[in-house]
Amino acid sequence: MFKNEALELAALNTIQDLVFTPVSRVYLYVLLVNNSVQYLVLCLLLLIANYWNFEPFMLYQTQFIILLVLYMVLHSTVSVLAFKRRKYALRTYDISFKSGLIISSLTTVPLSRIQHLDISQGMASRFFGLANVKLYTAGDDGSDMVIKGLLLTEAEQLKEHLSLQIHERF
Repeated sequence: MFKNEALELAALNTIQDLVFTPVSRVYLYVLLVNNSVQYLVLCLLLLIANYWNFEPFMLYQTQFIILLVLYMVLHSTVSVLAFKRRKYALRTYDISFKSGLIISSLTTVPLSRIQHLDISQGMASRFFGLANVKLYTAGDDGSDMVIKGLLLTEAEQLKEHLSLQIHERF
């Protein structure tokens, strides 16, 4: 016989009770390297504008430089503070990832919905021995969850564990 009993919300496990594992602290260096490259490109653009006497730049040269410095300081600060909030949790039936400082997000993907897993490394990540794990679920064009900043060995272990869970379903 079918039963559909009422549940008390207070008795349910909450996502806040999860113990999250932070990503590798080395990932902060990757973020800072990527930010530095971006800042270098912006500084080069300002130098080129100055060299070619680009009129709008010449009129507001001081303001452009102040804006660039403010952007670099603010962006670096937000990157460092947001880094501390990048964490993941693996449970028996799902995996969760939370991130963000200004706009925080928490994504939980049931293991039964995972169709495909992928490990990727950018140039800076490869240099520091880090990797990203991408999880793809049914019915979507892109990855549904990307956990960036894992040590390569940790990423491979996570992918192996999740792959085993997926293959045991079939």
